[in-house]
Amino acid sequence: MAVTTWTDGAGDGNWNTVGNWDTGAVPVDNDDVIISRGTRAILLGLNQSGINLNSLTITPGFKGASIGDETTSLQINTNGAGGTNTLSCEM
Repeated sequence: MAVTTWTDGAGDGNWNTVGNWDTGAVPVDNDDVIISRGTRAILLGLNQSGINLNSLTITPGFKGASIGDETTSLQINTNGAGGTNTLSCEM
């Protein structure tokens, strides 16, 4: 488990580009993901089926218009675990 922060360092708006993450790696299962900056929408690469993040935090510093495209969506799945799942979007 790692804390992974979106940097948009590669400048392509692609979730799957390692240069867009401060760890130099695309988030994997159980990571805590923070999207806190950038003006470009994250439109590509959200096709990591089966990835289960520990948390996803989107702060006001992210000015992108959207996360996802017309064929992809962000889903939160409780998997019947009985725990709490949180999508944090600070406005």
